[in-house]
Amino acid sequence: MGATRRASSTNATNAAAHEAPHTEELLERLRHAASIDDYLDELPPFDLRFTEYLNKALVRHGVSVTDVKNRCGFNGTHCYQVFSGTRGCDRDRVILIALALPLDLEETQQLLSRAGYSRLWPKEARDAIIIFGIERGQGYQEVDEKLHEKGYETLYKEGRGHSKMRR
Repeated sequence: MGATRRASSTNATNAAAHEAPHTEELLERLRHAASIDDYLDELPPFDLRFTEYLNKALVRHGVSVTDVKNRCGFNGTHCYQVFSGTRGCDRDRVILIALALPLDLEETQQLLSRAGYSRLWPKEARDAIIIFGIERGQGYQEVDEKLHEKGYETLYKEGRGHSKMRR
């Protein structure tokens, strides 16, 4: 799965690159702009809301909401409400969705930012475990096992918008 995920995430990253310039590129444009007005006039419209980004990720990765629901253990109603934008979710649930799609690290960081949450931070041990799992194409069960083993709160929490799943 790791090689397959890397290949598909490379394609997804390439597709995402066509949607929006990287932050470094935008910073370089800003530094060289004659005025802030010139920069803002040329700024591409790529500020997608969370649900728009989420639904575009479904298309990029060729999965359905049902696939995501089944892979991350959400109950059906809650999952469909998140994808429709009628219900939000906490940071851990956003990460569960990212693992279920599966998103690469940059896409996961974008999704977290668009949901209004802090990006994964490699200096934070819990986040480092999650990043490690994302980079290696692990599902949430593998990530949660390592989080539990190291004494950290797991991503999946029974009874909080999740269906009962055997682990």
